[in-house]
Amino acid sequence: MRRFVSAFLLILALHPVRPAGAEDISEDMLRLGITVGGEQREFLFYVPQSLRAFSGPRPLVLVMHGVLSTEEKVFAKTLTRFNQLAEQHGFLVAYPKAVLRAWDLGEGITSSLLPRRRDDLAFLKKVIEVIDSMIVVDSARIYATGFSLGGQLGYALACKNPGLIRAVMTVSMSLPDFLVDDCQFGPPLSALMIHGTDDRWVPFEGGTFPVGPRERDWYLSHERTVELFRQRNGCNPELFFTELIDNLDDDTRVTRREWRQCDRSAVVSYAIEGGGHAWPREEQNLEARLLGRATMEFDAADEAWAFFESLEDG
Repeated sequence: MRRFVSAFLLILALHPVRPAGAEDISEDMLRLGITVGGEQREFLFYVPQSLRAFSGPRPLVLVMHGVLSTEEKVFAKTLTRFNQLAEQHGFLVAYPKAVLRAWDLGEGITSSLLPRRRDDLAFLKKVIEVIDSMIVVDSARIYATGFSLGGQLGYALACKNPGLIRAVMTVSMSLPDFLVDDCQFGPPLSALMIHGTDDRWVPFEGGTFPVGPRERDWYLSHERTVELFRQRNGCNPELFFTELIDNLDDDTRVTRREWRQCDRSAVVSYAIEGGGHAWPREEQNLEARLLGRATMEFDAADEAWAFFESLEDG
């Protein structure tokens, strides 16, 4: 319970914010400002009302938005589900905000084209540090999730800081080739990867981002990314569980594979047949439809937390 009372006094002294454009959202969050590299940065932070019912250091889930998006939009895209799960299970949630709606991984072609460079990995580490100064974070239960470029940032944070992140969950993002050297070796790093076979922006079979005349980063295929994490974690390639999820008439079906015979870790793959560059179950407005179909067969936030929580028993 260290820092628990002082943390809540601090939280009560801060002004909760409700994400713009989300009038139907009942959960209040804190918008916190921090200075990183001489620059003012922000993130949304959710502390569940139920926190007093849980003892000991708390898990932390980082949720990173994609390119041309915001921390508020990814909160809406995920249907507020991470906050709802936090209330049930007593974990903390942070939604970091990128500068000019794009993340800088410090390397790669996409980052080199940014008009304003910054150290986003240092920013995320500072977010963790600041939260831990308010409410004690369980350093063995810090998880990174992200959509699209936010997923790429999750890979970078986990792979470039061995031992910092217990597990990473990505949606619509396979591993870029410039992170292979960082990710293929290291301590156990559990990974859950969700990808649509009809994703035109980050190709399921591997390739490059098909926008503009300039050269772009190259992405491994979904299967090659899964294989890399299986090998890193010493998973037995012949021992895995597989199931077909096709309960709804939504023009998608999902093949889920799970490897548990690994070195203190696990690897899970969701291949969404017919799925586009979309968060599962997100609202299919005009913008979303341009990026491809979202499966309604499962909720990615639910699967992420179930995966993270299962690791705590291992």
